[in-house]
Amino acid sequence: MSSKSSNTGGNSSSKGGAKTPNSSSSSRGSGWDNPPKNVNEVYKAWGGFQNFMLSYGLKMWNHENVEEAKAIAEAMCRVVEDSGENHL
Repeated sequence: MSSKSSNTGGNSSSKGGAKTPNSSSSSRGSGWDNPPKNVNEVYKAWGGFQNFMLSYGLKMWNHENVEEAKAIAEAMCRVVEDSGENHL
């Protein structure tokens, strides 16, 4: 038989599983190489708002899910701000 590599999940991206997008397993702190200054930077790091939502298992057509995604992104910015990582 032919030997195919089985990629049954479809997405082998490191962004899956709702991790911070540019985090490494050995880093500490927030996991951001360049901490987000606002929610748009959070969404951009995931390749857009839809990808951000999908990484958390949220659906674009569900208003409550959209609000939850916004709250998650805002919380990410607050955590980074509170840790002092984005201060000069």
